[in-house]
Amino acid sequence: MKTKIICCTLLFLFSCLKCNCQNDIESIINEILDKQNGTEENNVYEDLYEYLTMLADNPININTAGRRELEQFPLLNQYQIENLLEYRYDYGNLLSVYELNLIEGFDTETVRLCQIFFSFDQIGDKEKTRLKDIFKQGKNKLYGKVHTTVQKKKGFLENKYDGSPFGGYLKYKFNHKKLSFSLTCEHDAGESFIKNKGFDFYSAHVMLKDMGACKAFLLGDYKLNFGQGLVLKSNASYGKNNDPGSLIQRQDAATPYTSSTEYGYFRGVANTWSIKNVDISGFFSYTTYTGNQNYHRNDAELLKKNSNKKIMAGGNINYYHKKFKIGLTAIHDFTNNRTNAGFDYRTRIGKFDLAGEIAVNEKLKPAVLQSVCFSPNQIISFSTLFRYYDPEYESEYGNAYCESGLNDEMGIMTGIGLKPHKNWNFSAYLDMFKFYKPKYGIYKPSDGLEFTFDINYLKNENFSLYGRYKLCTKDKNISMAENENTMKQTVKYKKHDFKVIYYAELLELLELNGGVNGSCYDGENKDLGWVIYNTMKINLKKTGLSFAAGISFFDIKEYSNRIYLYEKSLPYTYSSTMYYGEGLRTYFIVSYKTGELFSLNFKISHTSYSDGKEKTGSGNEEIKGNQKTDMGLMAIFKF
Repeated sequence: MKTKIICCTLLFLFSCLKCNCQNDIESIINEILDKQNGTEENNVYEDLYEYLTMLADNPININTAGRRELEQFPLLNQYQIENLLEYRYDYGNLLSVYELNLIEGFDTETVRLCQIFFSFDQIGDKEKTRLKDIFKQGKNKLYGKVHTTVQKKKGFLENKYDGSPFGGYLKYKFNHKKLSFSLTCEHDAGESFIKNKGFDFYSAHVMLKDMGACKAFLLGDYKLNFGQGLVLKSNASYGKNNDPGSLIQRQDAATPYTSSTEYGYFRGVANTWSIKNVDISGFFSYTTYTGNQNYHRNDAELLKKNSNKKIMAGGNINYYHKKFKIGLTAIHDFTNNRTNAGFDYRTRIGKFDLAGEIAVNEKLKPAVLQSVCFSPNQIISFSTLFRYYDPEYESEYGNAYCESGLNDEMGIMTGIGLKPHKNWNFSAYLDMFKFYKPKYGIYKPSDGLEFTFDINYLKNENFSLYGRYKLCTKDKNISMAENENTMKQTVKYKKHDFKVIYYAELLELLELNGGVNGSCYDGENKDLGWVIYNTMKINLKKTGLSFAAGISFFDIKEYSNRIYLYEKSLPYTYSSTMYYGEGLRTYFIVSYKTGELFSLNFKISHTSYSDGKEKTGSGNEEIKGNQKTDMGLMAIFKF
C-alpha cells in the first residue's frame, strides 16, 4: 500500500514540478558559487568548485550512502540527513529524484541544486567491484587550457620576463568510486619552459578507497579536513548562506588535491583505516615552496624557487556512534617546531545538533569553538556559535569560523533560518566579535559586528531570485598628521553590502542570470560602489554549440569598497573578478561538444575603464592605457 501511495505521488510530482533532471552541471555549480559572500581576494572557493565538479562526475548513490558519506556533502544539513536515513529505513530505496520532495526538510531549492550530485541506482546486496572492472567503469578526462592577455605588460615590453605571454595547464584525471589518480602540469605567463626545465608546477595523486579495512590511501598531493577546523581544514566552508545549520563542519577525511594553485596542499602519504566504528588516519608531508609568490618569470624569481621547505606529520582518530562522534587530531610542523592538537565532537540530542572543538598549540594556548543548532521542524531553525582564539594561538592549516584568522579573537554568532513555504527561504544572523590586540589598520584593541539577511525565492524549476544584505561595522585608524605628538584616534566605520540575483531558464534553450551588487562605505571617505551585470547562455543541443555572454557596468571609487564577483568561465575553472574604478566589462564564451567525448571552449573578456586611468595593474604587470583583454582556450577529452 505504501508503495502504491509513493508511486501515485511521484506521478503527481512529475506532472507538476516540470523538473529538468538534465540541468547543466556548470550552471548549477555557477549558481551555488554565485551565492557565496564574494568578498575574498583569494580564490578560497576553488576547492569547493573542484569537489562539486568531481562529485558531479561520480554522484553519491542515495540508496547506499551511509551517514559518514552523506555528512561529507556540504549542501545537506544534519536535519536533512537524519530525515533521509529515516525515510530510507521506513520505505526502502528511493526510486528517483522526485521522491526527495516527500522527505521532511527537502524543499524545492535543495532538491534542484542537489539532484546532479545524487544517483538512485537500485542495488540490493553490497556491490562487489573486481579490480579488472575498475578501469572499464572509471571515467577518464584529459583537458588543457591556454590563456593570455592581449595588451603587452611592462614585464614583457622591458624584457623583464623570460617566457612568453601565454600561460596554461594540462590535466589528466581518472575517477572511480574505488580508485582515482590525476596529473596536473601548470605554467604561468612569463615563465620560461627552458629555464624551468618544463612546466613550472606539477601535481599528482593516487587514491584507493574502501578496500577492505582501508577506507582511503593517498599518495601524492592531498587535503585534510578534520574536526571543526581549529587544527586541520583545507577546504573552504560552504559559507554563511541561508542555512544556519551549515556552520557545523562535518568533513572528516583526506581528499585528493587536483587544483593548479601552487599552495594550500600537503604532499606525501595519507592513510585512513576503518575498524568497526573507529577511523584512524595518519599522514606525512614534505613540500617545497617559494614564499609569498609562486611566479618564476626571471632569474631573480627562479633563485627563490623551492627555497623553503615544510615537513609535517600528524593524525586523527574518530569514533562514530549512531548518536555522536568524537575525534582527536594532532599535527606537528618539524620545520618550525610547531604543534597543534585538538579534541572535537558532534552529536544530535532530540532536535538539537551540537558540535565543538578545543585545541592548543605548543605553548598550550587554547582555541575553543562551540556551536548549537536547534531545528524543531522543517520551517524554522536556530543556531549559535561561540569562539575564543587566544592571542598566542596559531594554526597555519586551520580554517574555522572567524572574522580575522584563528588568532586573537572572541565572538558569538546567532542565526535563524525560516522556510514558511517550499518556495521561500529566509535567514539572518548577527555576529559580534572583539580583538585583544591591534590589527591591520587598527592601532589598538577593537570590536565590531556583522549582520546579514538572506532571502531566496524559487517560483519553479525555471526561475529563482536571491537577495542578501550585510552590515559590517569595525574600528579603523583615522589619517594622522605628520606630527608624531598627534594623539592616535580611531573611528567606527560601517560598510553596507547588498546583492540581488536572478536565474531564469526559457524553453531549455536560453538561460539568463543577472543582478546588482552594491557596497556603501561609511567611513572617513564615504563611497557608494555598485556593479550591475547580466549574463546569457544559449544551448543549441542538437548542434553541440552553446554560447554565453556577460556584461557588467561598475562604479567603485574607493579601493576599500571593492567588490568581488564570481564569473562564469571555462569548464572546470574557478573565476573571481575584482571590480574597482569605473567602467564596463564584457565577456563571451563559445563551446562546441561532440557528444560526451570532446568539447572545445573559448572565452574572451574585456574591461574598459572610463575614469581617466592611464594604466592598469602595477609593477611588471602594469598595462598602459585603460583597456585590458584576456583570452582563454580549453579542450576537453572524456573517454
